[in-house]
Amino acid sequence: MCSLFYVETHHKKVCFHTPKSCVTTLFPTVILFDNGAMILIVEDNRQVRKMIRSLIEDFDEDICECEDGAEALDAFQKHRPQWVLMDLGMRRMNGLDATRQIINAFPDAKIAIVTNHDDTNMRLAATSAGACAYIVKENLIDLRRLFA
Repeated sequence: MCSLFYVETHHKKVCFHTPKSCVTTLFPTVILFDNGAMILIVEDNRQVRKMIRSLIEDFDEDICECEDGAEALDAFQKHRPQWVLMDLGMRRMNGLDATRQIINAFPDAKIAIVTNHDDTNMRLAATSAGACAYIVKENLIDLRRLFA
């Protein structure tokens, strides 16, 4: 079965889409990173993305960023991140719709909603969409608990 793997050589990550056994045969002494070893931040506000990145980058330096839910679908399919940190209110596709679509295609995906909306109805909607965590932006430090 082919998968996407990252090989670290000389402090650079090289991407391979091939069976793991082929990569380890070609590069027996390098470190392999499975494609699920990254975090995807989906947030339309660049400053908030930057703040989220600064809070979590010591847990995983491989972080991908998107500005809306439509981009998140493509990025998830391409990178298969370990975690998705998903805003709710975005232009082309909101976070709830993107969460539903990602979970429908990849039921094991781990998505945490990161939003300004701190109300019960929104939490229930996020859970119903498939999110496994809900973090209010005024408590962004709680993101660190996801990765600790």
